[in-house]
Amino acid sequence: LNNGCVLLQVASPLAPAASHRPRNRRELVAPREREPQRAAGLRRRVRKLSEKLRAAGLEVPEAQSQILPVQIGAADRTVAAMRELLERGIYVAAIRPPTVPEGTSRLRLSVMATHEESQLERAAEALIEAVEVNA
Repeated sequence: LNNGCVLLQVASPLAPAASHRPRNRRELVAPREREPQRAAGLRRRVRKLSEKLRAAGLEVPEAQSQILPVQIGAADRTVAAMRELLERGIYVAAIRPPTVPEGTSRLRLSVMATHEESQLERAAEALIEAVEVNA
């Protein structure tokens, strides 16, 4: 992501996986069909994380994918929470205007199948604290 000030340039490149050209038929099959247990585990982890964040009072929609947006509101609070989490070794993206409307800035969490329950638990606790501190 590039942010520029002079011309207000914003660029979001494709994810590396999106630019991959499959070499064979097996690669065309969605991962959830190749490894259903991994996909089910990912869905379970995402659901558990979103429930924990909602229970703490954070605005998190029902999980539709492995990407969880946590709406914060003000862009400065969102960036401050992101920086605090980064200092704790947790990377989340701060999504703010012009990507989203003013007052709807959010943190975007990307859960992976390789994340362990303990890692997500630590991330949830840190996120809850970071949002409270920057309220």
